[in-house]
Amino acid sequence: MEASEIAMEIAKSPMSLLEKLDWHFSNFDKPIPKVLIPVAVKAIELANAGGDLSTFIDLPEGIKFQGFQFASAHDVIEGHYLWYYLDNPESFKPETS
Repeated sequence: MEASEIAMEIAKSPMSLLEKLDWHFSNFDKPIPKVLIPVAVKAIELANAGGDLSTFIDLPEGIKFQGFQFASAHDVIEGHYLWYYLDNPESFKPETS
């Protein structure tokens, strides 16, 4: 099973969002620190509410994204493969260079 298939199955599971993200974050080759779960929740909730995904979310102490103590909701979703947790994952547009 590929990583994207695993992520889809986790997202569809009957667990709480926090439990799903805990499992999701532990499935990366290099596990993502659990302190980022609340950041992921904020980004997902913002997207599901139709909010502006360029909104910055503060990162936990000691965590930086491209040298900054914050990241956009879009970057959080894209960087951690969280579009599976969105109400409408097909609407999420990855950034193109």
